[in-house]
Amino acid sequence: MSDSAVIMLVLLVLLLAALIRFQQHATEVFGAAILVLLLSGFIGTQDLLRNAANPGLATLVLLVLISYSLEKTSLLRRISAYLFTSSVQGSVVRTVGFSALASSVLNNTAVVAAMLNAVLSNKKVAPSKLLIPA
Repeated sequence: MSDSAVIMLVLLVLLLAALIRFQQHATEVFGAAILVLLLSGFIGTQDLLRNAANPGLATLVLLVLISYSLEKTSLLRRISAYLFTSSVQGSVVRTVGFSALASSVLNNTAVVAAMLNAVLSNKKVAPSKLLIPA
């Protein structure tokens, strides 16, 4: 038996033991196993993306991660300070305009993910007026 086969067998046994021990955290266990395989060179990035996920899904996840990162910076806070005023109509127009502009370059889901926290946490306009403007 080759060295790589022994290493894979050991990893498989460790994976099964970890799945038994951490039954509530199966996702993390599988993620750690894939990460070990990726870092050790047993599988490549292209193989991982081709077999584990749809490229569109991977792109969407990356866009949502980028929007989450933007949410944590001061940029989105500054934009939300401009978007939300005491005027409901002005806030709706600005929010829809910004969302349309951002959606022209980003995925709609990423834009919604980035803006949702800002819309829900603003104190000037009720979120229900901005989420579904009537």
